[in-house]
Amino acid sequence: MWLTSFRPFLLQHLRLCGFLRCTDAQWDATCGQIVPRKTTRFGTLYHKFQLVSGFIYAVGIILKISRGKDSVAEKCQGVVFLTILVVTILARWYWPREGQLNEPCRMLNACFRFEKFLITGYGTPVRQPSILDKVMIAFLRLLAPTAFLVPFAVIAIQLHNPCALPFIGSWSPYCVNSVWSPPPRLVHCLMLATDWWIWAHFEYDGALYVFYAFMVSIVCMLDYLEHFEKFVREIRTSSSPVPDLRTLEIRVTKSLHTYRCVRLINKTLNHATQGQLVPAMIGVAPQLQVFAQFVCIKLYSKIPLPGFLFFPLLVVDSTICNLIVESMAAKVNTNSVKLLSDLNRELKGLPVKSSCRKELRACTAAKIQFGQNFVDKGTPLVIENFCFNQTVSLLLLNSRNQRNK
Repeated sequence: MWLTSFRPFLLQHLRLCGFLRCTDAQWDATCGQIVPRKTTRFGTLYHKFQLVSGFIYAVGIILKISRGKDSVAEKCQGVVFLTILVVTILARWYWPREGQLNEPCRMLNACFRFEKFLITGYGTPVRQPSILDKVMIAFLRLLAPTAFLVPFAVIAIQLHNPCALPFIGSWSPYCVNSVWSPPPRLVHCLMLATDWWIWAHFEYDGALYVFYAFMVSIVCMLDYLEHFEKFVREIRTSSSPVPDLRTLEIRVTKSLHTYRCVRLINKTLNHATQGQLVPAMIGVAPQLQVFAQFVCIKLYSKIPLPGFLFFPLLVVDSTICNLIVESMAAKVNTNSVKLLSDLNRELKGLPVKSSCRKELRACTAAKIQFGQNFVDKGTPLVIENFCFNQTVSLLLLNSRNQRNK
């Protein structure tokens, strides 16, 4: 849960985002929630300028890759960085409003309030981290260096090859037919600083939503369902040959109330993520894995160290997101269906027309939605099958083009 496992990581990330001035949210220790950062009108305009500049930068990359005469291998390297940028743009594309939090931050605050309610309302002690919590903590420690390395990898690649796709140097008039004509030192430094500024802001702010509003929130949903499972087990262990219907109804009412709270958190999570975050992770992240795998296989001799080390790290990170995190998202629905079925089995001692049975029939299974669909147990395998098929297709296409030359 947030209060026992993930809050320190979130606070550290918020402090880094505050230092870079790439987010309009901050942590308030007094109320234990995320609050809007006190900012002026100029600060709000600055955040809007970040979003617009990132969008223009992405459009420039698309035009350069689609209209340029670079090789397929070089374009694939550019597509890797383009997909990273698209994921972060979609993740953070919430138009800033002065004094207001965006939907993912409000969803996180709802999780904080719910966990406090579990502790104070039910007298439940602070829950120790589960195995899934520990796994996600390990993932966060692996994924966090990626957000830190991306802006510096951009600079390292350009210092070795100033015409490398898809950065500003490759668009500039100083790069003609992949031949670099050195500009004045001040101009070159300004180009590198612009690249670093865009990538640093989008990586850190985008990672805030991808890591915490999407990945960690899914694990917390599984934790909440485990808490609900504890009430179901209490009903099962308290049953006797001659059941006390009044006591049973009290326990069932308590468990159903807990599940309705969990379902409300689930609806809040879906409302905050299904428009941008989930499509970015399910629709764009697989493309990142495809092109990162291609670069690792075909361009390992063309990208010098230490810049090349960034691409295997991307393959690992994208595989974690596409396979393991999506599997956790599928477990939200699987576990929810199982627990509702178990509870229905325990209610056989109640009358058919009892209010508890009616409430249970009204409860629907929790799920992580994208559009009108949701992540089920087959989604991660379908995504990975797509990634490997497309990587092989790219390798065959590249080999055919080389033979034709």
